[in-house]
Amino acid sequence: MKAITGIALTALLVGTLMLAFNIQQTESSEPPATEWTRIYRGADTEWAVSVVETSDGGYALAGHTTSFGAGGMDFWLVKVDSFGNMEWNQTYGGTDTERAFSVVETCDGGYAIAGDRSPFGVGGGDFWLVKVAGRPTHGDELGLLALGIGLAVATLVIAVATTIYAFIKRARALKNSTISL
Repeated sequence: MKAITGIALTALLVGTLMLAFNIQQTESSEPPATEWTRIYRGADTEWAVSVVETSDGGYALAGHTTSFGAGGMDFWLVKVDSFGNMEWNQTYGGTDTERAFSVVETCDGGYAIAGDRSPFGVGGGDFWLVKVAGRPTHGDELGLLALGIGLAVATLVIAVATTIYAFIKRARALKNSTISL
């Protein structure tokens, strides 16, 4: 019975992800052509770990950097246009370690970035949520939240929230589209 339940849950998850991300099989054996590539870097090390398409057709990338910011490792939010040209970038954090793992565009045109920060609140690796305005300038951290729930739980919360957000965004897009037969 456990095996059947596991198979059913796996099928449900795969089906949900296929709907959320509109995964389709293609008839062609050729991969799609690359439209463009860009590199965003500083003098040290940067990690991009999340990307979201923005309402203006560009992209917001979130990750962490040791090249910019207050020191140590900081959240790094980079906004690019539809061709990958950087429009602006901003770091968030202090002199210790802040790592961003997910970004979403909020309904007010800003961004919410989730990750971890240590040391900050209680424990060693606290969940950190930063809400920023659409085009941040230094000090535009509108809301900061640190929860001492540990990195493993924080990563799971971020993954689930990002999947749900993508599913809702795709469902809204389908609802607002016109299908002609």
